[in-house]
Amino acid sequence: MSLTVHKTVRTLSGSLVFLLAGQGIAFSAQETDLIQNPDPAHFNICFNHGCQGLADVRLTPEQWGEIRQLFAPKSVSPQQERERIAQAVGKLETLVGRLTGIDNDRGGSLAGLWLRNQMDCVDESTNTHHYLVMLYNDGLLKYHEPVDIARRFRPYLYQHYSAVIKETVTQKLYAVDSWFLDNGKPPIILPLSLWKQGWTTGDEIPNEKKKSRARNAGFP
Repeated sequence: MSLTVHKTVRTLSGSLVFLLAGQGIAFSAQETDLIQNPDPAHFNICFNHGCQGLADVRLTPEQWGEIRQLFAPKSVSPQQERERIAQAVGKLETLVGRLTGIDNDRGGSLAGLWLRNQMDCVDESTNTHHYLVMLYNDGLLKYHEPVDIARRFRPYLYQHYSAVIKETVTQKLYAVDSWFLDNGKPPIILPLSLWKQGWTTGDEIPNEKKKSRARNAGFP
């Protein structure tokens, strides 16, 4: 079964933008059509905050082959697959950045405030979601599937968005947040419940490998 993405994405056009050091968000004013069935041979990426910029991207079979190689042989555990997903998203950002000129994107929203072709969390979550859909539709994901983009919100301050994957056996949700780091860096993948609590860089991420070993040894 193939997944599709939402037909529309919220954009900024003449709207007030709040850029905060801790989070990146653009309040939306209108909608822009996106390709619903992203494919490595033709898909969109967003940039310039709130998807104000939209670029068509076409990867060659050789370029997509570099992504496929990251998943060979097949992942043997959900943890390993999440690590490969992070590597693949980072690699895709590098490939797409070179093709579109967004390779100078800086993590967060303020570090690259005066640079061209920067991305806020609306852009980042949209692009990462597209990458995840393409990975899934190509049969590269054994333990996960992409689901709707998530939002966390603190009244009167900001919203923040992230792409999300679901572990198919446990149904556990994970944020795949590429906004925190520079273009091409593997995104941070962590339990969505922790992300929604306001996780930010510098905070600890639970070591799931240790937890798994403890459960296998009979500990809670």
